[in-house]
Amino acid sequence: MKVWIVNVSEPCFLDGENVRLHRSYMVSECLSERNHEVIFWTSTFTHENKSQRLDNTTLYRYKNNFNYFFIKTPPYYKNVSLARVINHLQFARKFAKLAEKEDPPDLILTSYPDIFHSYEAVKYAKKHNIPVVVDVRDMWPEAFVEVMPKFLKPVAKVFLSPIYLYVNYIFRNATAVISMLPFCLQWYQNLSNRKNRQFDRVFHHAYKKLNPTHEELEESYSFWKKYGIEKDNKDFIVCFFGSIGSKTVIDLDTVIKAGKLIESKTNKIKFILCGTGQSLNYYKSIAKGCKNIVFPGWVDANKIYTLLEMGAVGIIPYRNRFDFKNTIPNKAAEYLSGGLPILTCMDGYINEFLKPYSCVFHYQENNSDELANIILDLYSNPQKLKQSSENAFKAYNDHFNSDKVYKEMINYFEKVLNQSKLKFQTENNLTFNKFNK
Repeated sequence: MKVWIVNVSEPCFLDGENVRLHRSYMVSECLSERNHEVIFWTSTFTHENKSQRLDNTTLYRYKNNFNYFFIKTPPYYKNVSLARVINHLQFARKFAKLAEKEDPPDLILTSYPDIFHSYEAVKYAKKHNIPVVVDVRDMWPEAFVEVMPKFLKPVAKVFLSPIYLYVNYIFRNATAVISMLPFCLQWYQNLSNRKNRQFDRVFHHAYKKLNPTHEELEESYSFWKKYGIEKDNKDFIVCFFGSIGSKTVIDLDTVIKAGKLIESKTNKIKFILCGTGQSLNYYKSIAKGCKNIVFPGWVDANKIYTLLEMGAVGIIPYRNRFDFKNTIPNKAAEYLSGGLPILTCMDGYINEFLKPYSCVFHYQENNSDELANIILDLYSNPQKLKQSSENAFKAYNDHFNSDKVYKEMINYFEKVLNQSKLKFQTENNLTFNKFNK
């Protein structure tokens, strides 16, 4: 089958030799391996690095049956900004025009959000009688409304009412809706009063473990050595990978305060906080002087692999927004793939889902003493850490292993296409019979 993948902001192969590739790419790769033809529609502008990949709209021949369609869009430099909205609007409008010039696919997979290109993808699919699957990653625009002060929420909903018209159209007309999370799936089913739920289902975020070469491993270990992190040091390493964005989203203050408390007790526990973002300089300033806290910046997939090998635990310090409390962040699968138990201040679904595995350690948001005590307890109890690590890896293999999850997804897409064809043929036959009576 011929499949279009539509995603405006995921990384791609042009973004660096060892860039971490995400869900849409992994699905595309698996489709290609099953001899399906893929066109991946995305932007020339990269969300991660805030730079242009190409100068013009380009159909890029990537592999035999896997190609990219890069659409030229303007830059933006802040994740929450009018410039980003303009970028996404232009992508959606150009996609709608360019799609009409291409041979139609058999199936479309569009990532939500973005709202605008998902709207255009569903609209195109409906016009051409093509099955379209909407993959829900996040709760927009509801997440925006929820962070507003209570008295402003009604105003925000009125202001965003045109956006909700797009949202309702997308979910009422999609052939199928999938999500990484049951709550997200149910939310949009109910919000749009979605009646056709036959194909709707959950596919958790999956993470593909790398298989680096000896040279790549040595290069990565050399990188970490510059920060005093070595395989043979037997340090207890607390890992963080992610965007160091708004302080209303991420709480690294508590992590840094816990690091300071721990530094006075032992020099064998280190915090390696990887990533870039608008709050990076602020966190560097409050961590100044702490020798056990390291900010290496953005790191590639091989360096993540080696740090996971050397790490003891992974931390997810997101604040308790309603959407976060109902999610399992992508980095959870990343940590679990390396057998790292998870430290988090997030309440809700992540704790409930992983409770049978005893690999999540919860601390109260803003409580640095509790976080420090949990880390010191794990450091002082190697057997407890070892058992938690084994449990974490089992959770990964049971629910987040990419080989398992993406194979199930491709089987599912094939089923959606076949059932949709059958439904379309049945409806045509009924129309033909009615017309000829």
